[in-house]
Order: sequence, then structure tokens, then C-alpha cells
Amino acid sequence: MRVLLVNAPTPGYALQPYPPLQLGYLAAALRESGRHDAAILDLGIEEHTEAEVSALMQDFDAVGLYFVTMNWHEGMRLAGLAKQLGLPTMAGGPHAGLVPEESLRHGSLDFAFVGEAEVSLIELLDALESGKPVTDIPGLVVATPEGPRRHPQRAPRPDLRKLPWPARDLIPMARYRTVSDDTSALASRGCPYPCSFCAIRVMSNASYRRRSPEDFVAEVSHVQRTYGFDRFTFFDDIFTIDRRYVLALCAQIRERRLDITWSCETRVDRLDPEILTAMRDAGCYRIFFGVESGSQRILDSISKRTRVQQIKDAVSMTRAAGIRTVMSVMVGTPDDDEHSIRDSIRLTRELDSDEVWFQPFAPFPGTDIIPKIQDLLDDDWMDMYHRLDLRSPVMPTRNLSLAEVRSLYLEAVLSTGNRGWVKPPQASHTVN
Repeated sequence: MRVLLVNAPTPGYALQPYPPLQLGYLAAALRESGRHDAAILDLGIEEHTEAEVSALMQDFDAVGLYFVTMNWHEGMRLAGLAKQLGLPTMAGGPHAGLVPEESLRHGSLDFAFVGEAEVSLIELLDALESGKPVTDIPGLVVATPEGPRRHPQRAPRPDLRKLPWPARDLIPMARYRTVSDDTSALASRGCPYPCSFCAIRVMSNASYRRRSPEDFVAEVSHVQRTYGFDRFTFFDDIFTIDRRYVLALCAQIRERRLDITWSCETRVDRLDPEILTAMRDAGCYRIFFGVESGSQRILDSISKRTRVQQIKDAVSMTRAAGIRTVMSVMVGTPDDDEHSIRDSIRLTRELDSDEVWFQPFAPFPGTDIIPKIQDLLDDDWMDMYHRLDLRSPVMPTRNLSLAEVRSLYLEAVLSTGNRGWVKPPQASHTVN
């Protein structure tokens, strides 16, 4: 079968600077199977009318969609176009994969994948092509006349060493160069930490797996040679979780004499001077820290398992190593009050991080925190999803009204001066 894998656009946002590696991995797995083929349509970077998208879909046997909570309605619109053509529709990612039953009840999707989908997608297409039932495919939720039916979850792929590289040849890589000189790569998957607000742990079943340092660095070298990118963002959830692995990876970069710079994300409790020196010498120029709060009470309330002193130590060590720091801080967590938010503002001023990103707390569906905050959520969740854009708070806290949260969020953003960052608005980017 031929499947069109579509990355849904996000209305109101700038064109996305990074290729959809999730779809690249799926396309590579389909190609490697030798039984199915795929094309990728990234509407985060390519603008098409609804009629043009519909015409493209007609050349395929099925349509697979990737979307997140902020653009789930665009994903559903695209699924509706495919359904009008009589095509099987399927979706995955951190919305459909976390609330698959809710996603299927809209009527435009036939299937939703829970967790990693490389194997499940191949098995689903095999079944659709042969006319066999899909009842035995793990990791799949199926729309039936009686309602969505969830199959047992598929265990995350234990060995990433045999994972094919993303099919970047199916992605318009040159188009991204017009938006950014930075591109992405992924050395590992998953996160074992219990942060209650985060979807990653749920999606990965709290597992952490990594590729070999040699294979990952070979892919980065290939991307540099083939597409001309010299700057990378390594999108691992916690890049430095395995100290020996990162040291080996940095050694590989130096041995290959790769002339690249790169940034990554990690926790404040997973660094030390030796690993920072190795990262700097291998081209690391910036580290993104999910700090979340300057209040220990709030860190404990969201199960972050870090200490405020560890935040201070990590930022200080990183800057001393000559690497830029980014502190990402949430405003409006369920137990936030005026004092805890101002604790965060004071901490960012004290540490003088190179960049500070204040972002509103986002109640992502399917995360561990949701059952604990039902009293704070709108009765109409879908209306809340429409407003969830990571630019403005959408819910009150137990101690603050929504208006008070928004006022304190604005105060926090303005406190950063030229170190701050807010997700930039742009003319609506959608399928018309």
C-alpha cells in the first residue's frame, strides 16, 4: 500500500523550522519492510489549499496524520478530507496517542496508534491490504460501530540500533533552510522521570533507549554532507541521562572531526564539569533546561524530582564551561500562587541565564496530572484545546484566578528583557 503521511499545520504560528522526524522514521520503516511505500506532506512548512491537499491524497491508499494538542482540530480537518475520498485514516503522536478514544469519537479517524508506531503501522497496512482483521495488532485503537476498541499496548522498541534513519529524502529539506540554519536529530527515545505534567513519560511507557554513538554520529555527518546543515538541535528528551553514552558520543564527533555546533535539552541534575567540557569540545553551544519553577513547593507538586539548588548549580556550571543556557519556566501550574511565580522570576534574575523562556502551564490530555486537576478544567475540554497555544494561560490555579495568572505571566515575560522568548504569532497558517 501507498500511504501519505501528513504533518498538520498549526494556525497562527510561523512556519516550522524542523522536519517531522516522527514521520521520517515511519516512512523509513515502511520502505525497509519492502511491502509498503510512503510520501510525506509537511503542512508545517508547505502551504496548500484544501483542494490541493485533497488532490494529493487521491494518489494514495491510506492517509496517516501527525498532530499535537495545539493543532488537533487541523488534524481532524485533514482526516475529514481523506474520509471524503473513502481512504482509511490513522493518526499518532502526543494527542491521538494519549487520548485515542476521544480522537476516534470525532468520526474522521479509523485508527489511532498508542506509543511508537513503526511496527504497528506496517502490521496495520498488511492487514488492510490482505483484508484480514486488525484485531490482533498491539498498540492500535480501532473505531468500531460500538465505539473505539483499544488493543493491548505494544512495548517500546527495545533496541534502537537497528532503527533506520529518518527518510529525509522524502522531506523538503531545502525548504527548511529558508526558515532556519538549524536542523534536528535524535539519539535516544523516552524518559523514565515521573513529571506529572509531561506527555513523554506516558508516550514512552517510562522507558529510555538509545542508539549507538557511532550510528547517531554517522547520521549527523550524513545530514551535514547531504543537506549542508552545520548546526543541529538534538531533540532527545534528556540528552545527558547516560553519562558514559554522552562521553562516547562526543568522542565520536571529535574523532570524525565534524565541524558542527549543536544544542540539546537535559535535566539540571544530570550534569557535571567533565561532561560539560566534553560537550563543549564536541560543538555544544547551548543547553535547554526544563527548570519549570523557582519554588521547591511547586517542583515537588509536579513530581519534578529536582531541587532549586540543583538549578543554580547546573546553570552556573554550564555558563562556566562556556555553553549558553536556556531556562524554561512554567507559569500557572495547578498549585502556583503569587509568591511561587515571583520566586521563579527572582531565580531567573539571580542566575542571569543567557535566555529565559516563561511559558504558561499547559494541561495536556492524557498526562498524569489531569485526573488531579479536574476541578480547574473547563467542562468543555475541546474548547480549552482550541485556546491552548502556549502563548497565554488557559486555566486558573487553586490560588489564582485566570485573570491573575495571565497578569503574572505577563509580568514574568516582561521581566526577562532581551533574554526572553515568546512563541511568535504569525498570519494564520492553515489549510483553506
